[in-house]
Order: sequence, then structure tokens, then C-alpha cells
Amino acid sequence: MDNRELGSFDELSDEKLIEKIRSGDEHSFEILSRRYAPIIYGKASQFSTSVSLEDKEDLIQEGYIAFLHAVNSYREGNGASFKTYLNRCVQNKLLTVYKSEKRKKNIPKNALVSIDQEQLDLQTSLQNPEQLLIDEECFAALQEKINKSLSSFEQKVLSRYLSGSSYVQTARSLNTTVKAVDNALVRIRKKLRRID
Repeated sequence: MDNRELGSFDELSDEKLIEKIRSGDEHSFEILSRRYAPIIYGKASQFSTSVSLEDKEDLIQEGYIAFLHAVNSYREGNGASFKTYLNRCVQNKLLTVYKSEKRKKNIPKNALVSIDQEQLDLQTSLQNPEQLLIDEECFAALQEKINKSLSSFEQKVLSRYLSGSSYVQTARSLNTTVKAVDNALVRIRKKLRRID
């Protein structure tokens, strides 16, 4: 697509671009995301005054997740422009993430439990051997249920998520989109809630 065609896309309304995006037009998505990048970055900056650069990147990523949600859920004629709706979606998402991170940082250090493998091994060895066997069997059964309920893609996404990879890092390593990673995590959460 040349610059003349992109220029004509730039002139389209948000609603027309959303319509084209929902039809699978990637160029419309690029135009709309570029159009609203300043809002996403601006909102992330508001919340990132006391966080590290890595946390700020996470906030920007969460802002783009809110952008994807806004594109998928926006309904013309509900009384708000897309810009207003997007502002509210990004604001709410970032506020939720910010509050969650702030709560984590306010946990006293002595209340945190170490998950070093050596310490876990020591704690495990101090347990009753019978209880240890029961716990191992329960863990193995749970692991099997999780493996059966998740697709191989979902297992890979979950593994990377649990290892601390961001949505962007996960998408890159799996050669997919951030949206696919986000959708997979939503499915994973639903499936894990159903495991008894």
C-alpha cells in the first residue's frame, strides 16, 4: 500500500476504520493505533511517575490491550465517540493495573514467602513422608488435568506467562500477535477456574 492510499485511510473516521478492522484490514488497524498512540502513551505516563522503565513499558502494553478491547467492543450510537470510549477503557485498565502493582509493593518484605528451590526442598523434606507422597500425587493429577484442558499453544503461553514474560515477549517468542496471547490467557483463566 503506497502513501496515497495510506493518506486516504488517514481521512477515514474512527468508526469506518473500526468497521474495516473488524473485516480483517490490518492497515486500518495500523492507522487507528497510530492515531491514538499519543493517548495510550499519555495515560501510561500519568500512572508511571513512580515506576521503573520496565513497569512503564508494561503500562503501555496494558494500554494497547485496552485499545484492542475498545476496538472490539465499541458500539457506534451508544452516545460516546470512539475517542471518549477509548479514553475510558485505557484509564480503567491502567488504574486497575496500577492499583494492583501498588498493593504488591505495599506487602511487607517479611510477609513474602521465598520460592527458592533449596528452601522448598528443605520444607518438603521436613514434612511427613506420607503427606509428601499424597501432595506429589495431587500435584501430578492437577498437572495432568491442566495439560488435558489446555491446547499446546495455551500451554506455551501459560509457561511464558508464569516465567514472567510480557505479552509482547510471549508474542514474539511464539511468532504470534499480542492479541492472540491475550485471548489465550483469557481462555486459560476460564479453563483453570473449571478445574476442580
